[in-house]
Amino acid sequence: MAQQAQTWVLESDYHCGSATGLWSQSESFTRNPIQVELHKRRDDAIEWFGERPDVVVVNGDGTDGEDPKGRDVIDADPDHQAESVAINAADWNAKTEYIIVAGTRYHETSDGWPTGKRVCDKIKLICHARGQHKIKVSYARKLNTTINGWFRLQARHKIGRSVVPYGRNTSPVRSKVWSVLNAALQSAVRGKAARWPHLLLFSHVHYWLFQQSSWGAVAVTPCWQAIGSRYGDEECDGQIDLGCFKLTVGAKESDGWRLEHRVYPAGLVDRLERR
Repeated sequence: MAQQAQTWVLESDYHCGSATGLWSQSESFTRNPIQVELHKRRDDAIEWFGERPDVVVVNGDGTDGEDPKGRDVIDADPDHQAESVAINAADWNAKTEYIIVAGTRYHETSDGWPTGKRVCDKIKLICHARGQHKIKVSYARKLNTTINGWFRLQARHKIGRSVVPYGRNTSPVRSKVWSVLNAALQSAVRGKAARWPHLLLFSHVHYWLFQQSSWGAVAVTPCWQAIGSRYGDEECDGQIDLGCFKLTVGAKESDGWRLEHRVYPAGLVDRLERR
């Protein structure tokens, strides 16, 4: 059978457990107004994507954790949070695989153990219940893979942020240039052609960007945590984005690839007090 083009969902930062993050409905908790509006955007993103994706990548911080510094969570139970991540990821109904990439230890560690591995177990149970026994579920601290034998993708959650609007590209592009330099060093040692990622993917900063040049491309995913958290209200300036990426990789290199985005404003409800 001839190889087919693949479509991948690239998203991150559900922050399940946070009052402003994605949360699956349950008998014990009803979504607040912010979460209701957030899930409307997520449903719209799934509809925008179209046909079921081949692979779903959740690039870190699926859970919000216990938040010991702020205590700003609706449910600190790591098992409940992991289950919510799994349900939200499975809403995409991937054809072949779910990939959970490690996030920050602050949000994704329970007694030293990564909660991302719990998420994988929960997704496996969902797939089993659906009769999707061939769906693969993977966990990676850092993803380094090829797609269709030619497209090179590398994904890691954390990247540096900038407090100035014109400096947001600095950290991602610096990482991109390092990947090219390291590929050149390896080429000199091994005597083979230098190969660096077609796309470097990061998350963490809750705003999206994309930069491309002859040295490849780098992208930062938007998030799925709305404005209104204690940390954001008390300490943060700037602007954040909600949403996801759609990556399409051709069957062969001559078919090329493209990255599309679906992005929404992060302020979902009116919080202006009137006196």
